[in-house]
Amino acid sequence: MARQEESVISVAIEKDALVVGGHALITGNPTCLTSTAEAGGLIIGTKSPGPRSTHDVVLGQLSCERFLALAKSSLYWMSPLFGTSAADVPRETQFLLLSLPGGACALLLPLIDSGRFRATLRPPDRSRGEGGASLVLRIESGDDTVMADSWPSALYVCAGRDPYEVIERGIATAARLSGGARPSREKEVPPSVDLFGWCTWDAMYSRVSAAGIQEGLQTLVDGGAPPRFLIIDDGWQQTDVDPQYRLAAAQSLVSGMGHVPTSIESWQAAAVEEAAADLLAGTNNRQREELIGLREMEEELLLTPRTAAPGSAAKVHPQSDSAHQLKGSPGPAAAAGAPKSFNSLPTSPRRYWGESPLGTPRGSAADAARGAGRAGGGGSAASPARSPLGLNPLGSRSLASLTASPRVLPPGRARSRGNLHESTSMSSLGEASLAGTPTFPRPSPRLMGGPLGNPFRRETPAASLDASPLASPLRSSLASPLRGFAGAPQLPPQTAPPPTPDVLAKQLEEAAAVVVQGVPPLRVPSGPPAVSDADLLGLRQAPGAAASGAAGPAAAGLGTAAPAVDGAGGAKGAAGRVGEGLATVEEEGEVVYEAPEPTLWGRLLGLLRRAEVAALNWLRSFLDGATSDSWRMRLFSALATGPLKGSILRFYATTTDHTRRLQSVKANTKFSHPDAGPEHPLHSSHGEDGLKLVVRELKEQYGVRYIYCWHALMGFWAGVAPDSQHTAKYQPRLVYPKPTPSILEVDPSYAWVQSVLAGVGLVANPAPLHRDMHAYLKECGVDGVKVDVQGTVGLAGSVAGGAAALSGAYHESLEASVQDHFPGNHCINCMCGSSEDMYRMTHTNLARVSDDYYPHLPASWTSHIAICAYNSLFAGELVVPDWDMFHSAHPAAWLHAAARAVSGGPVYVSDRPGVHDFTVLARLVLPDGSVLRCRGHARPTRDSLFADPLRDGQSVLKLWNLNSYCGVLGLFNLQGSAWSLAHRGFHTHDPAPPDLKARVAPADVAALAHAERYAVWRDSTQELRLVGREERVPVMLESRGGWDVLTVSPVEEQAGVRVAPLGLPHMLNTGGAVLGFRPGSAAPAAHTNTSIKGGATEETKEAPRGVAFELEAKGVGSFLCYASQRPSAVVIDGAERPFQFDSASSALTFDLPGAGPMQKHVVLRFGAA
Repeated sequence: MARQEESVISVAIEKDALVVGGHALITGNPTCLTSTAEAGGLIIGTKSPGPRSTHDVVLGQLSCERFLALAKSSLYWMSPLFGTSAADVPRETQFLLLSLPGGACALLLPLIDSGRFRATLRPPDRSRGEGGASLVLRIESGDDTVMADSWPSALYVCAGRDPYEVIERGIATAARLSGGARPSREKEVPPSVDLFGWCTWDAMYSRVSAAGIQEGLQTLVDGGAPPRFLIIDDGWQQTDVDPQYRLAAAQSLVSGMGHVPTSIESWQAAAVEEAAADLLAGTNNRQREELIGLREMEEELLLTPRTAAPGSAAKVHPQSDSAHQLKGSPGPAAAAGAPKSFNSLPTSPRRYWGESPLGTPRGSAADAARGAGRAGGGGSAASPARSPLGLNPLGSRSLASLTASPRVLPPGRARSRGNLHESTSMSSLGEASLAGTPTFPRPSPRLMGGPLGNPFRRETPAASLDASPLASPLRSSLASPLRGFAGAPQLPPQTAPPPTPDVLAKQLEEAAAVVVQGVPPLRVPSGPPAVSDADLLGLRQAPGAAASGAAGPAAAGLGTAAPAVDGAGGAKGAAGRVGEGLATVEEEGEVVYEAPEPTLWGRLLGLLRRAEVAALNWLRSFLDGATSDSWRMRLFSALATGPLKGSILRFYATTTDHTRRLQSVKANTKFSHPDAGPEHPLHSSHGEDGLKLVVRELKEQYGVRYIYCWHALMGFWAGVAPDSQHTAKYQPRLVYPKPTPSILEVDPSYAWVQSVLAGVGLVANPAPLHRDMHAYLKECGVDGVKVDVQGTVGLAGSVAGGAAALSGAYHESLEASVQDHFPGNHCINCMCGSSEDMYRMTHTNLARVSDDYYPHLPASWTSHIAICAYNSLFAGELVVPDWDMFHSAHPAAWLHAAARAVSGGPVYVSDRPGVHDFTVLARLVLPDGSVLRCRGHARPTRDSLFADPLRDGQSVLKLWNLNSYCGVLGLFNLQGSAWSLAHRGFHTHDPAPPDLKARVAPADVAALAHAERYAVWRDSTQELRLVGREERVPVMLESRGGWDVLTVSPVEEQAGVRVAPLGLPHMLNTGGAVLGFRPGSAAPAAHTNTSIKGGATEETKEAPRGVAFELEAKGVGSFLCYASQRPSAVVIDGAERPFQFDSASSALTFDLPGAGPMQKHVVLRFGAA
């Protein structure tokens, strides 16, 4: 209360101005405004001449030094933007923090009035005569039939000297006025957030199955990072598309029933498919990510022997150095070798087979040295670096140092050559590369190979590759997706136009010239008559090729390739190599097959497909930057909702789950028993107890404590099926949403998204649906739910009583059902960034705060962290912010691991089974599967609140958080990429951002206890130093994701002995291991020395006998403290333990034993015993 009273600055309307502490914040207020004092701030209302569903009121001219705006960037999420004037305020702003003269700040929070009208802030519309400096308040119901003429609670304004107090007070008041959401600190925190978790989404997408989950859990458990928390994401429910699309969807891999076509025609169709997804998806990247992810899964399935039983395949090698370190006590481990940016990362994403390190050709001396280290089972052969304190590092933390991925290749198959990035998409087919040459696609998610396969993973020898017509295109394709990351060449932005159809046809000819025929086409059973690949590309076998033995399972990557056979039928001893379904047979390094010129039919077909892709890519570029009221967007919207509607709906039905509807509240057959696999359909179920058996198996066999199941707020992506006998009781009806002008301004593609064209199945009352779903899950042993797609309910409200009103009804039902069925408050809210969702979370206390983590979108890797951090200023007052999953084996793994460590939210990954970097996980996960989570939510430091860490080219994002005793500072260089409304997605605007220098001090941890001195532990250098509260520590951060973590501990003093506990230096959140610290009892001093100095008598006391400090610690391994002198003893749980003390650095270290519970009581004794 005292903190609030010291901070509060008065807010009032005086004449025609909104005045904050004597500063005229908004001048020229209209007379229609009303005001009411509330919680040290002001509630502002307004009126209109007559009833309206949407009303804009010009508040007046805005005057501030700078502002931070949190505005909706899509239907589901919001993003931070910065500016200085009303013209810079983005549309759909839900949070506006303003910096005022003299260090004060003000906060403007649009409210939800009467539960039916949602308000937002926006810039002036000059076409309507609104001044360029005027701030506009929009109030809308979202439904043209829901109108009013007065809104007494439309905007809340408060101000103060402490920005964090202002935000805390403002959000609590706005939530109470808007929907009743209580502050996070007053709600129960789900215990799952303190445990390491695994989510199935990126690992398996909608092809998740009981058997796949077992495999994923097994590899993590074997590696020593046991997940105690599991999210079974989208894919476990019984769903289906509408009847007219079921035949087409049944042949799609996304539905779990896919076939394995490998013809060139299918491969080219997949290029069209992904280009269409890029065009249609708009700001929703999930569809594109799922297409790429499923394609990778099928590539992996093709190339991985599947002979082991579920749970035994893809285990981490027991001799793996990283697995050994994580399984046992980490010992005196440090972290000096962790990559601190993408620049220092030695490898590309090792999703399957541990590709060669970037910049280091496989077969080089450096690569051989790494291989030798792995072969010995002891990690890198080089001696690990040591920290200034002499602590042993936690092994080499580069991806290259890990044991090769357990996804072994079939006999006779060589590993991939080259330094290739996994983010290249099929939609890049037809795009110009930086050098004017094309980037080449990867196979469709429907493919598991194919004669053309994946040009990125060709097995052609280096000499052949360099000499081939594809050499130049391949070189450029490697650079383009990696610009600004992981050692990629620094090249200028891509500006070349898409290739012409003639150029595209020539590119196909060049590709055909290096494709060697030898893989027979696989037929699509229910498709049209198959055409051979030779016919499609015009390829003819070289003499003797038919007898080469290259065809069959070996050629598809499923077995050993047979040797080549000469014309007489004799074996020539050639080595068979197979790419992703792309076969070449070599004899002593020489290709024995060659490809003739393609036939006219093959050229025409390739021309049509590539022209189609080029047209789609051009159309996407044509629409980029177009506003919703532009003629370009109006024309395409008319086409998409008119003559193209049927084709678009068929595309949606066969490539995404977003037009599928819930058929039953029970699980599908992929969860009918613990060993059920992804081949089972989504729209049927066997047995009542299948999911119960699966859940019991997962908990008993793998030690999982909490299991959540995913579902959409309205059941599934497209709601509840009206034609299912199992859902008839809920009385579902199809409604066709009408996006509001506000949403279309943010992203015009919402005019043709799935829910708009296909409709949403809304139930008459959500309460019975939620109760039945949750009762079934509870009966099966499920502990909680992840409730997704919440923003679509508001969209559906456009034709069902209004967005705010319908969202309120669904949230009221959800909150009640979670309280009834899931003790512990186990619920994750997701896709919930709108105020009509956030302000309704009355009991649930965990929510995602940003768009998804996209492993295939490099521009999102840095942006994601800044978006989470700034959105947490808003959301963190109402819920525990969830920064989403990430991948431990990924170029951005260390960056995201550090961010999760300081976030204060849950820590969970979505690694594919067997694809892990346990050196990353070892710094996050304790041996018992728990994590060291901060006690609050990470917030930008005061000097970062109004600085743009993504776009200004000079600002570092500095975050602060608190542990039980210590503070923590996370520093991130995220410049170069950001969310772009013009591009409707993440965009890299600076491919070569600079290295940056930051300066931090203990005072940056705003709520840290005051002390004269602080001990600071810096992760990047493993250095310990003693500083004052305002004393700055310089930190240099590399570009493209440079990061560092500093632990700050107040020094306690007793009888001249100074001590500060810092925690476990081998963990990223070092200070999270300190659960409590206090000075202990002190006995009298042994004697006193008296001396006379300068005529004055001075008494100097020796350290008293029995001076002690007590601390509660958590974890295993080397524990670090600052101590001004050497202790006489270290006692852990009543037993005296050895310790080390370095007088030069004042570093005291001792080991927390691995035996017994994770929490230990430690006594540090000084002086005589």
